[in-house]
Amino acid sequence: MHKMANFHIHIKGQVQGVGFRPFIFNLAKKMGITGTVSNGTDGVHIHINVAGEDKCDQFIHQIFVHAPPKSKIVSIDITDMDHQSFPDFSILHSEPSDHKNVHLSPDFGICDDCRSELLHDKNRRYQYPFITCTQCGPRLSVVNDIPYDRALTTMSGFIMCPECQEEYDSPDDIRYFSQTNSCATCGIKLKISSDPDIPESDIIAHIVHKLKDGQIVAVKGIGGYLLLCDASNSTAIQTLRDRKHRPKKPFALMYPDLKSIHQDVILTHDATYEIDNTAFPIILCYKKPELHSNIQCDMVATGLSQLGVMLPNSPLLCLISVGFGGPLIATSANVSGSPIIYEDALVQDQLAGIADIILSHNRDIVMPQDDSVIRYTPFYGRKIVIRRSRGYAPTYWPSKEMNITPMICTGADMKSAFLLAEGQNIYLSQFLGDLSAYDSQITYDHVLQHYLKITGIVPQIIIRDKHPQYFLPKAVGENPDTIIYSVQHHKAHFCACLFENNLMDSKDSVLGIIWDGVGYGDDGQIWGGEFFIFENKEITRLQHISYFDYLLGDKMSLQPRLAALSLCKNVAGANTVLKHKFSDFEWTLYKKMLDNGSVVMTSSMGRIFDAVASLLGISDINSYEGESAMMLEESAYRYYLEKGLDWDESYHLPEEVDITISMEQIITRIIIDINKSISLAQISAKFHLTLVKLIDKVARIHGVKRLAFSGGVFQNGLLVDLIHHHLRHDYTLYFHRNVSPNDENIALGQMAMSYITKTKLTTT
Repeated sequence: MHKMANFHIHIKGQVQGVGFRPFIFNLAKKMGITGTVSNGTDGVHIHINVAGEDKCDQFIHQIFVHAPPKSKIVSIDITDMDHQSFPDFSILHSEPSDHKNVHLSPDFGICDDCRSELLHDKNRRYQYPFITCTQCGPRLSVVNDIPYDRALTTMSGFIMCPECQEEYDSPDDIRYFSQTNSCATCGIKLKISSDPDIPESDIIAHIVHKLKDGQIVAVKGIGGYLLLCDASNSTAIQTLRDRKHRPKKPFALMYPDLKSIHQDVILTHDATYEIDNTAFPIILCYKKPELHSNIQCDMVATGLSQLGVMLPNSPLLCLISVGFGGPLIATSANVSGSPIIYEDALVQDQLAGIADIILSHNRDIVMPQDDSVIRYTPFYGRKIVIRRSRGYAPTYWPSKEMNITPMICTGADMKSAFLLAEGQNIYLSQFLGDLSAYDSQITYDHVLQHYLKITGIVPQIIIRDKHPQYFLPKAVGENPDTIIYSVQHHKAHFCACLFENNLMDSKDSVLGIIWDGVGYGDDGQIWGGEFFIFENKEITRLQHISYFDYLLGDKMSLQPRLAALSLCKNVAGANTVLKHKFSDFEWTLYKKMLDNGSVVMTSSMGRIFDAVASLLGISDINSYEGESAMMLEESAYRYYLEKGLDWDESYHLPEEVDITISMEQIITRIIIDINKSISLAQISAKFHLTLVKLIDKVARIHGVKRLAFSGGVFQNGLLVDLIHHHLRHDYTLYFHRNVSPNDENIALGQMAMSYITKTKLTTT
């Protein structure tokens, strides 16, 4: 007989809210092991009594091999215990602790099992809008504290009925220890604010009827309220645009199932997997030549070949979508520029003028989250994260062992997201919007304070952007002993890409191509067209696009015509292309301002994209951020779609590429092509390829073979494909993988900069 031994197994990672305890319970029963399993504030704890160390090793192996699909095991620590006999194996209630060290689970979209039950008229949860199990449902959005137990979520007030309790207690049930378990008898209740007397059983049908009647409906989703309307009804769409003050920015479309999505857009294998997986993001997909549904495409995504498509991520949205039977516009419930609305107390005041009807329920949302957005490049299908939010945030999984000093990294003002880190744990928040809006600042502060509470992190360091006017959260001033550092914006972009690709300890030099719209530079100018070198753990600004006047400051990002006027200051023949874009008064005033010179200059590649779009007559005013750049990409994409990526026509680069890289020669050639009536699509295509040739030239001058790319410009899928197509044989190329190239990665880069530079950060 083997001698009995006792072991304590401590598992860290994403192991709460993913069905891990029921999995351990059933595995132990299957293997004849006695003991206990419980959630803790630092992971999952297992105590077992086994016949020898070999049996323990077998148990650990089975955990690794068969762990729940949504779990992520970071480490397993095994220690000997004093002898203790267990009569069987059981799940214990969680034990509170002052020390918190657990990875947070994101919200999960509805799983296949729950969707099947939801739509099966013989199932007791048929059409119950809040069906969940251990593998799906809200997590982050309902957690008040850790460990992840029902009592510490917004489900605490819903007492399970006998049938639900029996499921919860049954090891063979998919709802065994499911903390969000409920049903129509004991669970969450729907309500329509405008008509509370409608029977709950009739509410979904009522909402579907209103949508088919052309009305705009606000629905309380997992991370906040969504606005829905019929995507085939032009009047409803225009009304929604008018009420949201969103004249052209594309809307996302929610389809009832994958089959109907496939009928309208081209879904690659990777996109199909992503759209129907855990996170249920919006995927930007290219339209098919003939659409099966009657979508008003020109009103949904004006001038674009792509549609943002998604599946319903929650059972409530699933019921509405299936009931409607076709694509619905699904967009965040807010006025354009403001954060998503998630608090019931604010809904009536803030949505009364936008939605015709408001569908709510009585489960609170703790953590607001927008839908995540993904795109794939048009020719090579490379994944680009546009917005990292619901389903992906907050836990970030580093590729190397870290020991991080407790810190907050505050990120940037545009596309804001913050980062908390301590030891091995990194939490990169969901997208939190544009912090120039006061209500976005309030939301940012709320979310940060909540993360600090549930993670237990007490920051010793705060790292912020170097821009002196960027928003600082309240937490910055709460501890006078906290050291505050600043990191330059584009160096943070570069560091984020280095960190994602495990290049922080690289012995080979890495060239960073960091192109975006705006970032405060070390010299007080506005950077955005930068080439950095990373070597010996030092980042040096090698070269940059020549400065041009930052005409009218931030107004330039709203009016591409201003960028064109500034960039063409010394370009012969430009006046004939530009003058008609301005009134006589504007022309005289702005030319005088340019003659006098600006105090603030910029090297922004984002503004250069704007300028070229304006010169080509594509866009003079941005009605939404990035509009002109998107339309310029669209024009070039259509040309390459016809000619293929091997088409190789570009503008000549300056013979000498100094520290500053003049765009004057390129812009001059663009003006000449315009006057020669070369097609706008061809000019757009030549401009894109010229940028690839510029990257190649700079890399060759410096003899660097590793190239890393970051900044909002690299959301441009065509540009990424051209870089890949023309440079992949001569260079090793590094792009972002799990975070967006835009400013959402700044907080990650700030943290990575602290690792690279150690004590070399600048205090503020």
